[in-house]
Amino acid sequence: MPRKTKPKPKPGTKAKTTKPSKYKYANEIDYVHTDKDFGPIEIRKTANGWWGSQFNGGVKVAQIVHAYRMDFSGLQACLYAGITKDQLDHFRDVHPHFNSLIPILRESVSLKAKNNLVRKIADSKVIDVETSKWWLERKCRGEFATKNETRHSIGSDIEDLDEDQLEKSARAALDALQAKQALRKELNGK
Repeated sequence: MPRKTKPKPKPGTKAKTTKPSKYKYANEIDYVHTDKDFGPIEIRKTANGWWGSQFNGGVKVAQIVHAYRMDFSGLQACLYAGITKDQLDHFRDVHPHFNSLIPILRESVSLKAKNNLVRKIADSKVIDVETSKWWLERKCRGEFATKNETRHSIGSDIEDLDEDQLEKSARAALDALQAKQALRKELNGK
């Protein structure tokens, strides 16, 4: 189904923002960066910012978006695009709507990896027991986890526990481990 896209605004039109920028020129749209997943991202005018069309800033904006899509940190995204952290911070101040896209962009790689794995399991003609076990160990931890992750909820470091508390915690962990091992033997038919 084709995506409906907004027509490009005419240069000099007011940018639609939730909060006007403190920089008067930044309340106008310079150009629109079009992203395949998010559609148009309005880039505001700038007198001397690296993102301005007069500085070929669209290329750098595309590099920043691409870096975040590869789950780079802010500093790594800056290195990738050839800008400083202060320059990125200023861009984010002028474009507050961009801040809400960053966490979504950073999830792109995880989403694709998950999609690939689920498709491999679902579409496989051959039963891939190892991949299925790997998935279940992570997604159905209560039933299929191979490690027993015990967290104590006392709220203090283990060094701060007295002997009775330490013994009770160790006994509870051992009981949980034995119960889990018994369940695993039962499930595996041993």
